[in-house]
Amino acid sequence: MFKEKYAKVAGAALGMALLFTGAIGVFGGNSAVAATPTPSTSPSPTTSASPTIAPTPNVQQMTINPIAISTYDELLSLTTNVASSTTKVIMPAKASGVESSVIASINVPEACSLQIATGGTGLTTSLEAQLYSDQTCTLKVGTSIYLGASSLVGSKTVDINAPGTYYLKYTYTSNYTTTTNTIPLGVNVMMIKNELDLTGTPTLFHDTSRLTASYHKIVVNKRSLVTVAGNSYNSSLSAMYSLSFSLTDESKVDIDSYNSLSETNQYMRSYVLNPGTYYIVTKNSVGFAQLAYQAKPVGKAPTTKKKAKTLKKNKAAYGSFSTSDAKNAKQVFKIVLKKKKSIKFVASILGGNAGSLRWNVERKGGGIIFGNSGTIYAERGGGAKSKGKMKKGTYYLTISKYSDNDSAQFAVKLKS
Repeated sequence: MFKEKYAKVAGAALGMALLFTGAIGVFGGNSAVAATPTPSTSPSPTTSASPTIAPTPNVQQMTINPIAISTYDELLSLTTNVASSTTKVIMPAKASGVESSVIASINVPEACSLQIATGGTGLTTSLEAQLYSDQTCTLKVGTSIYLGASSLVGSKTVDINAPGTYYLKYTYTSNYTTTTNTIPLGVNVMMIKNELDLTGTPTLFHDTSRLTASYHKIVVNKRSLVTVAGNSYNSSLSAMYSLSFSLTDESKVDIDSYNSLSETNQYMRSYVLNPGTYYIVTKNSVGFAQLAYQAKPVGKAPTTKKKAKTLKKNKAAYGSFSTSDAKNAKQVFKIVLKKKKSIKFVASILGGNAGSLRWNVERKGGGIIFGNSGTIYAERGGGAKSKGKMKKGTYYLTISKYSDNDSAQFAVKLKS
């Protein structure tokens, strides 16, 4: 069911000029000898043109409430259908040389990634939207979104390193643009987490340059076969890609490093884990991705001959090794022959990260009869049949772990 559930699952600054025109004063000269003084010509008053007054910018203010999203379907819908969004930016009409813009304040309550999608229909002029971290719109966050006749809708993902109020400013790309009509634009601002507390539902996240790696928490309450499912997406959100990850313990020490959820393993990988806290670690540059996990409690077979349970013909018995169990850890099953006959059994690995397990069959009093270093493979299982008939009596089938951090849930069945 988990497999099916998982599979079902973007102002130009105005200048001022002052023109001053000065008139040159004209003065008349005096005569050398004169009975009366020759009246002098009074200088003409100096005149200047009135300064040109810059037109008042038309800046509209508004508030956008960001939408917290957690699924790929929400991301895809809100990004691609943004033109029909109920949140609208109305670009004011614009005369040449006059700044016309809209500044939308956005309150972001936590560090996260923002997916900003915006656009309209039938654009006849070009616009751009840029996010800023200050009210005066001088400190850019990320790069701008360009909108034009050939790009009606655009989106951008930006890292938000700290909670606070941010400002999305819409401007015309040219100071000389003129339009007598207002331009309505849809806008969706989405908040996506960078780190998750994983659940059974595929949950969206986005990596961030703020972190060298993202730690997604898993809490295991009982010894369980834990299946992790996930994938990343391409930049256009149109295809699933593989997702590289590591598994760590609560102290963030690697248990299983450099693995991948991909088409090859149906975007899943499993582990047998003891109770505790673990992390799925994804590295930077993942982009958009999603993760989920399922924990299914599993049992552990006895570890000594004294406590071993008897295998019954054609009835499966189960055991498991966790990542915390020691290398060469063993679990034991009893085989009782009531008459002389051959021993035949089959075994399979049902889940976990172990590539193989080891097995052997011993007498009650000790000593391996057959299967020294016998192997049960994750891909094709394993098993054996004794050479010839065995004497009546008690025997023990021992299954053992091969590597330190391996884990496996396994099944064995006595065939004869």
